Amino acid sequence: MARTHKRKLGPPREPVRGADRFGILRNRSDKPGLNPLKSIWYAVLPTSRKPAMSTAKPRFVVFQHLAIEHPGVFRDFLNEDGIEWATVELDVGDPIPDLRPFDALWVMGGPMDVWEDDTHPWLEPERAAIREAVVARKMPFLGFCLGHQL
Repeated sequence: MARTHKRKLGPPREPVRGADRFGILRNRSDKPGLNPLKSIWYAVLPTSRKPAMSTAKPRFVVFQHLAIEHPGVFRDFLNEDGIEWATVELDVGDPIPDLRPFDALWVMGGPMDVWEDDTHPWLEPERAAIREAVVARKMPFLGFCLGHQL
């Protein structure tokens, strides 16, 4: 005889906006009204490393290695939340900008390996920029695939 289980359903959930619609940022902020994309940075950084975020609109810089390896749907989330962001397309020769005007660094993925400096000459300066952002400036950093490995 087969057993049947009745599952109790909770109350319907309210629709959410931004990245939280997928549940990735849910319950990350203990401060109501705090921007969810900002709150994830505060959730993952130890207290001693939290950057002094300006009260102006946050600005992110995104390092990109191929045109198809872009921030995807996160572009919409950033725009919805009023976050200004700039893309640096390293594969087409864009120079790495001064990191001082930015509040966070995202580094996207790509098909290359982290040790292919001969084939992709921007990798060494990119690693130096990531080191500067994370170690010297204590900027929030998010790396996807290759970006995380760098």
